[in-house]
Amino acid sequence: MHDTAHGPGRPDADECLPYYFQYIRLVPDGHILDTLEHQITESAAFLHAFTPQQALRREAPGEWNILEIVGHVADTERVFSYRALRIARADPVMWTAVEFADYAAAANFGERPLGDIVAELTAVRAAFVAFLRGLDAAAWQRRAPQDWTIRSVRAIAYAMAGHERHHLADIRRQHGASTRAGQQYLDNSRCRVSTLADMARRVPILALVFALVTVLVAVIPLAYADPPDPTWVSGFFDDGDYDDAVFVVTSSLATVDPFPLCDWSPFPVFGPRVALDIPVPAATQYSSAADARAPPLS
Repeated sequence: MHDTAHGPGRPDADECLPYYFQYIRLVPDGHILDTLEHQITESAAFLHAFTPQQALRREAPGEWNILEIVGHVADTERVFSYRALRIARADPVMWTAVEFADYAAAANFGERPLGDIVAELTAVRAAFVAFLRGLDAAAWQRRAPQDWTIRSVRAIAYAMAGHERHHLADIRRQHGASTRAGQQYLDNSRCRVSTLADMARRVPILALVFALVTVLVAVIPLAYADPPDPTWVSGFFDDGDYDDAVFVVTSSLATVDPFPLCDWSPFPVFGPRVALDIPVPAATQYSSAADARAPPLS
């Protein structure tokens, strides 16, 4: 490559009509050839995610669909590649005007698969980049006559990169709810899309579930300790086997769960079954159910 490591630089205001700067300003800083190469790779990956039905959908009558937009980008880059060739080779003969809407109408892009049109755009971009890489510094700096609408190779290079970004942003705007570039996993059998953002939103829920399961696995065996603790249901103060914390998790269920108080356990893997024969004193006028939860007097 004959240009500098930092590229030919961004075009100045006198290198094209102000119209083209609506595209040029969309291009990020960096080497323009690297941008052109990386950008088409990302665009192709994005476009391959669309189904044939999505590619044919029009936002409104008369608007271009995805097939026509991609075909238009390919046609435009092909035409401007030739214009860049004329400038780089110091050929001052002005080109003829092109009506790209007429090109799109005559191309009949709607009869072609989207993948075929994307492959064509990729090939056009590869040829354009190969041409640009062969230019020396003089070709990058050469200027066309002042009455030309675009007057330098680097203005064309930046305009083509921005033109692609402009139209791909329009596709994302129209179809943003159905696909997102760089973050999608397409299930081709059912045309479903799951994004990394959706997966990331599930992580806190999964972490919470995992934590709760871990806590339950840790404390349930304590509820069925051996030897059994006859007071673990009724309060925090027990026989010193250090399972008081189980009350916080299990007491609300234990009041209606007969398992700790009968000769059967739903968790046989954690230990032997619990069998309790605890005499229950009759209630008197000096006692109440609240006494069961009072701490022992010592």
